[in-house]
Amino acid sequence: MTTKQFLLAFLFCLPLFSKADTTLVSFNDAWKYFDNGYLPATNWNQIMYNDSAWAIGNGEFGYGDGDETTVVSYGGDPNNKFVTTYFRKTISLNNPYDFASYHLDLKRDDGAIVYINGTEVFRSNMTSGSVGFNTFVYSDCVDDGMALQLIVLVPADFLAGVNVIAVEVHQINNVSSDLLFDLQLNAYNNFVPQLLRQPYLQMVADSAITIRWRTNVSCQTAVFYGNDPDSLNFSVSDSANVIDHEIRLAGLSPDTRYFYALSDGTNVLQGDSNNYFKTAPVKGMPKPVRIWSMGDTGINTIDQNNVRDAFLNYNDSLPIDLLYMLGDNAYYSGTDQEYQDAFFQNHYEDILKNIPVFSVAGNHENYTANAITQTGPYYDIFTFPKNGECGGVPSGSEAYYSFDYSNIHFIALETNTLSLLQPGSDMLNWLQSDIAATQQKWKIVVFHNSPYTKGGHNSDTETDLILIRQNIMPILDQHKVDLVLCGHNHVYERSYFMDGHYGLSSTFDSTMVVDSSFGELPQPYLKKSSKNYKGLVVVQAGCSGVLDPIGPQWPHPAMKRYYDQELGSLLIEIETDTLTVTFVDNNVSSPQVLDEFSVVKECNVVPQLTVPVAKVCVTDDPVQLSATPIGGFFSGLGVVDTVFNPTVAGQWIHTIAYTYNDIYGCHVTDTKTIEVVGGVPSQPFGIVGSILVCPPSNNEVLSIQSLPDADSYIWSASAGVNLTSSNTDTLIKFDINTVLPQYNISVSALNICGSSIPSLVNITSVKSFPVSLTGNSVICRVILLFIQ
Repeated sequence: MTTKQFLLAFLFCLPLFSKADTTLVSFNDAWKYFDNGYLPATNWNQIMYNDSAWAIGNGEFGYGDGDETTVVSYGGDPNNKFVTTYFRKTISLNNPYDFASYHLDLKRDDGAIVYINGTEVFRSNMTSGSVGFNTFVYSDCVDDGMALQLIVLVPADFLAGVNVIAVEVHQINNVSSDLLFDLQLNAYNNFVPQLLRQPYLQMVADSAITIRWRTNVSCQTAVFYGNDPDSLNFSVSDSANVIDHEIRLAGLSPDTRYFYALSDGTNVLQGDSNNYFKTAPVKGMPKPVRIWSMGDTGINTIDQNNVRDAFLNYNDSLPIDLLYMLGDNAYYSGTDQEYQDAFFQNHYEDILKNIPVFSVAGNHENYTANAITQTGPYYDIFTFPKNGECGGVPSGSEAYYSFDYSNIHFIALETNTLSLLQPGSDMLNWLQSDIAATQQKWKIVVFHNSPYTKGGHNSDTETDLILIRQNIMPILDQHKVDLVLCGHNHVYERSYFMDGHYGLSSTFDSTMVVDSSFGELPQPYLKKSSKNYKGLVVVQAGCSGVLDPIGPQWPHPAMKRYYDQELGSLLIEIETDTLTVTFVDNNVSSPQVLDEFSVVKECNVVPQLTVPVAKVCVTDDPVQLSATPIGGFFSGLGVVDTVFNPTVAGQWIHTIAYTYNDIYGCHVTDTKTIEVVGGVPSQPFGIVGSILVCPPSNNEVLSIQSLPDADSYIWSASAGVNLTSSNTDTLIKFDINTVLPQYNISVSALNICGSSIPSLVNITSVKSFPVSLTGNSVICRVILLFIQ
């Protein structure tokens, strides 16, 4: 038995019951149905309604697929089909409390509402509020009705005796090609919660992550985790009985894969080798990072799944570190059920359990949510780092926040709420503080609404887009943001590599273009430190689920590349000094790259450190240092601010460094050395040369041993001695032309601190004085001595 098997066998003693104890309604059972195209009666879903005139048939019901047991009518006009078909079935229960739970599995195409004894217990693909017989579903059924919709019911939902299950099935439009309905109901003696919403990962950091999921009924919360799927040795639990579960795992190792299992405290609800996540690298540590980004996906159609599958095929199983949604993740109003249908179910559930997801709210989420109060389905569903849990300055709001991943700083903004776009707003004040504080090399800003567009929206006329351009873009340019991602328009637009465009589209000109090329390797856009890192790219990719008609002035003049008929998603890759963005289309079998550009951040500034002296005495005054470019800092022993203090540093050859760092990723250093001398040199010694001379004489030589603490030497002589060579070295040459009985020569050692005590050499003449010569000359014999 493996560690995991033992752990789970020990902790989870109740089994998972995959087989029902009693089947109350089977697929293919008989139902009564009404397919006349109008509401049969207002009480059609209640027990007392008389359905004797209704037709009877067996599931599966529908038309258009060819595998129906009972074909229902859509009326006489295939171009104006009935919108709604109604179904009823009666069951009897002696005592509903004989069972712990009831699991209802529904097949529906396109949408349905389920009632028990006239009370609604579930709806799928239907808008909230009241509906009529002519109410269309809000989105197509991507799974064609074959994905079972699980509804867990409790004994209180039923009556002792007769119960009526009633279902109304709606179409997406009057020309829908197919309809499907079938249902089964199982009763269980023992209750095991089921996952209604698969796990999804939130707020990843280098030492923590949040896991969220939903069960069909309230239960306790627990996560077991570890580095091996068979060794989940750690756990975090919460005893509160809830439906929406949230656990934060902390104390994790950076850049590490963990496996996890979900539990209700008694049973394993999900957990195998497919349940894993990876923590973020240590903040600031560069490593290759891959980010997948989609915008305006939530239409709940096959189109968004094609975008998904095309990207996954293009990516070819390479690791994805983050998933970033650009808003409008669930049409049309961002309700919880719309999120279930368009995001969590039949779309991204297998992705969300492994890849942490971040998002900004779109305008459709804001129909049911409030950014100021952070209330509504969007804020209930997601958990974002408002308190700086993942780096960045705490914003206090999940509507706008920041986080760090590797050497990237991400900023998410709320651009649908006009009050937050005004100068002096809480969001813009926070943005200024956060963006100024980060030291990360790369900066990526994400918001929903595009400041430059002529797609389905017009940035010259719409207030929110104008305010973004006027009040947010100057901040992003000032702080050298590299990339802006947004959605909102259901087209693809990619701007020039530009700086300083804050007016109407008619004001855009070449002075705002930093680089007019396409930025494709091997000629990427260059952000140079010597040019103050000017230039950013705005990518608008709200085309991951739906396309809309373009405006009459398409494209916006700030756009370098644009597509209005192509669905797709984005891959953002960052490695060392290069950021690359790739737009991949929705061709599942053969995904195509429609656009790609790269930005290279180049630190091409060369620092110059100036140290005015190479050598100082330990007692000298401090030395003033200087360097370019300004804004760096000096370091080294004895360095305080911009001065070097030799007394503090002490005797040695010291290295002084000037380091220039900027918040855009430039880190360069220049060094110089400065020698601190501890005092005046020692007295010269070891003089070698003649102490007896026979004047007149030439080319006499005296020398001393070199001293390690001396820079030079000074020789001086008494009358009668003519120094003929440099007097600053260890050797001196001299002539004696004047006849005297004695001469002397002295030598001192010099350095930056001063001169030593002199050493004196006395030289004696070997001739008698006065001397009178006749006949042959007198020869003097010179004796060479070593004098200490």
